[in-house]
Amino acid sequence: MVTSIHSEVLTELFQLSKRDWTPWVQKIDSLKRTRLTELTKYHYDHCENYKKIVDFQKFEVSHHFDLADYPFLPARIFKDADLMSVPRSDVFRTLNSSGTSASGLTRIFLDKENVNNQIRALQAVVQPVLGPKRIPMLVIDRPSIISPATTFAARSAGVRGFMTFSSRILFAFDESGEIDYEQLELFAKCSADSGGFLFGFTSVIWWDFIERLVDNPFPESLNLKLIHGGGWKKMLLHEVENTKFNQRCTESLGVSKIFNYYGMVEQTGSIFFDCEKGYLHSNPLNDVLIRSPLDFSLQGHNQSGLIQVFSVLPTSYPGHSILTEDIGVIAFKDDCPCGRAGTAFHVQGRLMNAEIRGCSDAYLE
Repeated sequence: MVTSIHSEVLTELFQLSKRDWTPWVQKIDSLKRTRLTELTKYHYDHCENYKKIVDFQKFEVSHHFDLADYPFLPARIFKDADLMSVPRSDVFRTLNSSGTSASGLTRIFLDKENVNNQIRALQAVVQPVLGPKRIPMLVIDRPSIISPATTFAARSAGVRGFMTFSSRILFAFDESGEIDYEQLELFAKCSADSGGFLFGFTSVIWWDFIERLVDNPFPESLNLKLIHGGGWKKMLLHEVENTKFNQRCTESLGVSKIFNYYGMVEQTGSIFFDCEKGYLHSNPLNDVLIRSPLDFSLQGHNQSGLIQVFSVLPTSYPGHSILTEDIGVIAFKDDCPCGRAGTAFHVQGRLMNAEIRGCSDAYLE
């Protein structure tokens, strides 16, 4: 189990994330570093493979560092090795994210404490978007996406996470993958008074839903919100960027507000929502840095590089500092034109045809 000091710091970060935390940015940054130090030491002491990687980087786990100084794992390592900081008997749930056959399967091991932290994090971050009351939810997927299991794919984990905010769950597709217009009509009826939200993965919404709709099934008078994320690699390959996506969704679905989020199975529950200016934002539970793909050195504002993501949540596996294979750029730090605090950034694409291994070589080879 994680020691009490972990719980105290995390509890304070949860509390701050539920309010306007703009006046508290300096305190939040300090709490994040404290939490990351605690997590680094905890995983160093409880995960032998992580210890090997940290030792290879010559990182002193007892020190209190700036964000840029914490050791990171390349996201690919979760495809190549099973990393956990709890006994296997304590693993309550396993999350999988499949890539190509060559890149293998990501495996994230969660105990009950980690699952509960993820639920609390989503509640803190998503409630300002959807409001305090539960409302009807239309899942742009098949009902089997939430079939009972102890091992979940990334899409299933995402759907399950957002189900927490729904008063009623309906599905846009039947099990054969065809659009279920009866379900769409039912969703429109039960959303007529309280409003509702649609949730799905970006590429699925575009290619499998909007492109196949006969006409707009939702009256414009409905107060509908759309939350979506993931699948941008395929979208950008077909020159469908965020502005084009939003315009088409507004026209085809009649949604009044659209929220894109950035997240990954390696840090489920720790997501970055975009603002009205189009920038993704960190919050008290996560953060990002940008590193050079050549030597992993820190990049400055408006300099493109690999996105490094931090999360204060992972306790059952060492996933609190991860170097992704996504390319992005930081535009603002606590001074975004939208008025929100935090690190504001863009995701520009994905590093193609490359393996980011770096410090994990010490273990993998």
